[in-house]
Amino acid sequence: MEYQSEIRDSVINELFEKVSNKNYRKYLVKLTLNPIRGFQNETIKFDFPVTALIGPNGGGKTTVLGAAACA
Repeated sequence: MEYQSEIRDSVINELFEKVSNKNYRKYLVKLTLNPIRGFQNETIKFDFPVTALIGPNGGGKTTVLGAAACA
């Protein structure tokens, strides 16, 4: 069984166009962590308006979200 998105292709294409043109109101494009907790000069790029942070417990997901909130 193939997954069928409820979002129209035209809406998805419009979002891609906004992001490629950087015409997306307030949007965090990248974040550099230096030095904070276990991160040393790490840059995290958010390439699309929907980003998922996944990883093991203690991997730094909360640190990234906290830094993004401060930005």
